[in-house]
Amino acid sequence: MSIDQQFFDYFITITLLSISHGLEPDHISAARMVKGKRKLVQLALFHSVGFLVISIPLSIVLTYYALLIPFAQFLANLIGIIFGSILVMSAVTGKEIEIEPKSGGLVQGMFNVTPSKLITIVLAIKTGSVVLGSSLILWFGFVTSISIISIGMINAYIPVRFNRTINLVVGVVTIVYFLSSMIR
Repeated sequence: MSIDQQFFDYFITITLLSISHGLEPDHISAARMVKGKRKLVQLALFHSVGFLVISIPLSIVLTYYALLIPFAQFLANLIGIIFGSILVMSAVTGKEIEIEPKSGGLVQGMFNVTPSKLITIVLAIKTGSVVLGSSLILWFGFVTSISIISIGMINAYIPVRFNRTINLVVGVVTIVYFLSSMIR
């Protein structure tokens, strides 16, 4: 397989991974906890910046310290559970809890190490090129941002009377998703 074909295959794979990554339960929870389009865009962009900041150290960890991966996965699951719990608390108490989009997005992007992020980093390393690998990581961040913004914009069309119920369902699904990931 030529380098061009391999890069194209990785590009398509990462596009699909990043779209699905943006639709993960913790991102839906976070998108429901920011108010306004500007804050939604900030959340999505800072999430991607967080991933970009952590991707190089994570590449080194994956390459040299595979024993730390279970700890990183535990931390990622814990962060997802926290986001889901905040959304459930908001639904149960009837009080809207808004997260700060910059720090919330940054924390999520940096410390919530998901399989899609790990696969992206592995594929970037496999290109054997700093330029190609970096471009794949940047593409993942860009498409993930678009995906998070899209799900947040869809949230805006949900009638307000359903917010509490949807927040409760999304929060519980988020918690169950990450708890089941911890148990596996």
